[in-house]
Amino acid sequence: MYKRRTSILAFVIMAVFLTACSAGAPAADAAEQARQEASHSAQADAPNEAPNAEYEISYRHADVFRIANGSVILHAIVGITNTGSRNLYVSFGSFDYLDAEGALIDSEGYIIAYPNVIQPGETSFMYAEHDFFDDPIEGVTVVPTEIVEAATLNCVRLPVSGTTLEYDKSSGVKITGRVKNDSDSVVTFVYVCAVMKNAGGIPIGMAVTTINQIEPMDQVDFELTTLAVRDSMASNPIASFDVFAFPMQIQF
Repeated sequence: MYKRRTSILAFVIMAVFLTACSAGAPAADAAEQARQEASHSAQADAPNEAPNAEYEISYRHADVFRIANGSVILHAIVGITNTGSRNLYVSFGSFDYLDAEGALIDSEGYIIAYPNVIQPGETSFMYAEHDFFDDPIEGVTVVPTEIVEAATLNCVRLPVSGTTLEYDKSSGVKITGRVKNDSDSVVTFVYVCAVMKNAGGIPIGMAVTTINQIEPMDQVDFELTTLAVRDSMASNPIASFDVFAFPMQIQF
């Protein structure tokens, strides 16, 4: 028995976006749904050979473990690296979770990729984290279904500075810093995402927050927190971390 899950954050994002659309949005939505279904169907046979998109699944990991507050967490990270010569767009995807015997134990849709527009050589991370209403289990694997295509959007990043990280096994991770809007226009719905890595450079956790609006040339403080970081071989598993910020971009 497994449960099909859908990312609440993804639904909120889509609701905000669709509210701002014109009356012609339903037709566009129908066209987009048809495009995504066709893309999913094609990728079932060759998931890493999307038209006009050269990429590879460079990392994937899933884990089910108990965090400091007693909750059991299922989290998964999948890295998608742009191996081509053009920018790529990574759309919403999905995860299937398998136990050590290969049986399906959970499934989740509308997985967001951070960032969703990547330049050649860059990696986008599909990430999910939620409560697991059972005991921790070992040997869980994640099977992603990704939608990757040539980007028609510009790759936009906002400068991040002054980042600091505090880690404690009981209270988890807290990352602080500042994001600057270095453009002459207001930017809205900005993602700030941190990828935490162990001494081997392997992603072991992520944290994400959003900023509603940043005025031109203004700076805004941010704070990222998470309990879902696990590395039983070290008292402080985080050897390095990367933080990046970008506005929400949806390609049709």
